[in-house]
Amino acid sequence: MKSEILQLLLRAGESETLDFKQTIAAHKVARTLVAFANTKGGTILIGVTDHKQLIGIDPEEEKFVIEQAMQYCSPPLAVEFEIFEEEGKSILAVYVAEGQQKPYFALDSEGLPHAFFRQHDKNKLL
Repeated sequence: MKSEILQLLLRAGESETLDFKQTIAAHKVARTLVAFANTKGGTILIGVTDHKQLIGIDPEEEKFVIEQAMQYCSPPLAVEFEIFEEEGKSILAVYVAEGQQKPYFALDSEGLPHAFFRQHDKNKLL
């Protein structure tokens, strides 16, 4: 069942509610978290290239980075995690609900807040 869900997400491709990441950095992924919260919510699949190739990751390491990224988000938001095992590789799904306290902001590396929203498969400044 989990494998079928992952395959459906991969077939769907990147969109307003789905983003693929090979790996993540806290400041950068914070933009995607707030963009999803400011739009319709969405899913980040970590360990997947833009061309839908599964490269795999260490899910615990990537969860830690997401938790760090959430410290750059204001107001605070919640996420849920799911780990998929496919072709001997771990893929982490991060589910972000549409926010109830919009707008959400991501702090940049200098501590300045920026609001993002999701348009097609890109994060755009609000």
